[in-house]
Amino acid sequence: MQFAAAPATPAAAAASEPYSWKNIRIDGGGFVPGIVFNQTEKNLIYARTDIGGAYRWEQSTQSWAPLLDWVGADKWGWNGVVSLATDPVQTNRVYAAVGMYTNSWDPNNGAILRSTDKGATWQATALPFKNGGNMPGRGMGERLAVDPNKNSILYYGAEGGNGLWRSTDYGATWAKVANFPSVGNYRADPNDSSGYQSQNQGLTWVSFDKSTGTAGNTTQTIYIGVADKANPVYRTTNGGTTWERIPGQPTGYLAHKGVVDLVGGYLYIATSDTGGPYDGGKGDVWKFNRATGAWMQISPIPSSSGDAYFGYSDHLRHHRTDQVGHRWAVHGQADGQGPGGDRRTRPDQPALRRPADQRARRHRRLPAHRPGRGAVDDVHPAGLHQHHQPRLRRDQAVGAGSGGQLQELGPAQRPARRILHRRRGELVPGQRTGRD
Repeated sequence: MQFAAAPATPAAAAASEPYSWKNIRIDGGGFVPGIVFNQTEKNLIYARTDIGGAYRWEQSTQSWAPLLDWVGADKWGWNGVVSLATDPVQTNRVYAAVGMYTNSWDPNNGAILRSTDKGATWQATALPFKNGGNMPGRGMGERLAVDPNKNSILYYGAEGGNGLWRSTDYGATWAKVANFPSVGNYRADPNDSSGYQSQNQGLTWVSFDKSTGTAGNTTQTIYIGVADKANPVYRTTNGGTTWERIPGQPTGYLAHKGVVDLVGGYLYIATSDTGGPYDGGKGDVWKFNRATGAWMQISPIPSSSGDAYFGYSDHLRHHRTDQVGHRWAVHGQADGQGPGGDRRTRPDQPALRRPADQRARRHRRLPAHRPGRGAVDDVHPAGLHQHHQPRLRRDQAVGAGSGGQLQELGPAQRPARRILHRRRGELVPGQRTGRD
């Protein structure tokens, strides 16, 4: 018996399907130690993380755009961002100090990244030392700052005893400021053989006094925070020609944050007894009168108090003042505490009063900013913040996704502290998450 085979027909080609490649969204990924607002462009906000890169807020989509996803395995440590600066003059410019560990865990030195398109593309300048985006003290800052009058000038306060660095060409090249008198000396645990807790936490923040310069000319007065409990704040009043320890400054604590209030005429500092982020039990807030040189403690809960909540990195009590620290209102408590109240830093000031229905609320609306009554400063365990951005509309988060919550960022770790978000015009604590 014979069979005739039918002629073979070619297999049909597989139908082509369009592909669209996008990043996989991964929520949760380390601390968000810094949220940086541009001082002149509305809604231009950046967030830095300790192991998950940097992000820019997209107002149109109400989402965060990752900026460092291009970093490869050979430079994995660049996903640790120890500081970030946004240019108030040419707002397309943004800078990031990157590097994850200053000990042997990261094989590479750190770098300063610079962008002229809000982080869409970057150029890098290698540093001769390591940066510690995931090292102790990473919540202090910002260590990197742009001169608001002559924006080609930047300063960077380095960790690890590496001192103060300066660029005069928009971050392309850097040189050490040889005449700066301190490199810091605070170490969380000098006996830690791994080099993690024993690192010198170095210089902690840079803050320019814009009023001491004019457009196109160097700002003359610059304040520098130093991780040195005996000498936490230095300044120059001549554009960096000489530097000095500010007389009469508070000692015994580290200055985590330093903010210049151009309206009220003060420098504000928020201090803690450790560098954080896992510890810290006491702290104070001080204001320095830039005209008279007088210091005044304005802590809503002073370090002499038996109340141990203020100063902890993992407990939240949020304070707000619109009277340059003379009176504070409490917004939110930690661990199921009550709704809080108002505190005075001067006994001659009457206490703020709220209607009974408001006192019973768990959270309360923030009072409106009154420019004539000084800067509005927020004090919570993350540090001291001065608001320059316009008020957000109801149900709009401060750099948030859906639901009015600040979403966790990055691929691996999760934040240990609670993050603040806005809901119906209120500032409320977000969900507490686990540690690294």
